[in-house]
Amino acid sequence: MPAGAVWREVVTKAARHGLAAVHPIAPGLGVVGYLTRGGLGLHGRARGLASNGVRAFDLVTADGKNRRVDVERDPDLFDALRGGGGGYGVVTAVELALFPLGSTVTGAAFWALEHADRLVTLWRDWAVDAPRRRRRRCGCCRGRRCRGRRARWCAWRAR
Repeated sequence: MPAGAVWREVVTKAARHGLAAVHPIAPGLGVVGYLTRGGLGLHGRARGLASNGVRAFDLVTADGKNRRVDVERDPDLFDALRGGGGGYGVVTAVELALFPLGSTVTGAAFWALEHADRLVTLWRDWAVDAPRRRRRRCGCCRGRRCRGRRARWCAWRAR
């Protein structure tokens, strides 16, 4: 993927072929910046950090040289680029491993805060026995931004 690509493009194109990558929730986020800072995404519980899927980086180093860096060609620089935050050159492209899409449906639901005691207890009881590969998250909403919010669901395919 070239520098400047955003995850919306990657996810859409990969899905056409039945594939996915560890990606963030925000579709407009830049691919290179996310990968050079680690990237804990939607599939992170099952697949690890997004940067673990990087196969190679193309970059221009401070001395002006174009380089392709991977685990065999300069493994120290490769490791530094995978989550090290940058500063080692300008990354111009990334080669990323993809994985097959699965069929797990995930989602989110929102309720008013007055239901929190009961819902958090139910969620906790469910989460204890939920598969470790599945991401689990619970949060409460309070204040103006939550008024009138109805239960809403979104779904996507993950493995």
